[in-house]
Amino acid sequence: MKKVNLRDLYPDVYKNDHFVEVTEDVLETIRAAERAEAAYDRYYLGMRVSEIATAEGVDQSRVRDSIRRGLKQLAKYF
Repeated sequence: MKKVNLRDLYPDVYKNDHFVEVTEDVLETIRAAERAEAAYDRYYLGMRVSEIATAEGVDQSRVRDSIRRGLKQLAKYF
C-alpha cells in the first residue's frame, strides 16, 4: 500500500494535507491519469510532437500514434 495526499489530487476540496493508503493498482491509475492530463495539456498548449516526446520521455512515433488514436476515437463520437 502507498500513501497519497488527497490535497494534491483535489486541491479545491482538501485545503489541508489528507493522506490515505491506496493499492498499487489505484496508484498506477492515478499516475496514468496524471500523465494523460499532462499530455493533453501539452498538446493543446501548442507544443510540437518533439517537445511532447521529450517531456514524456518517449519516442516521437509514440506521441504521433497516441494523437492518431485519440483523433480516431473522437471521430467515432462525432
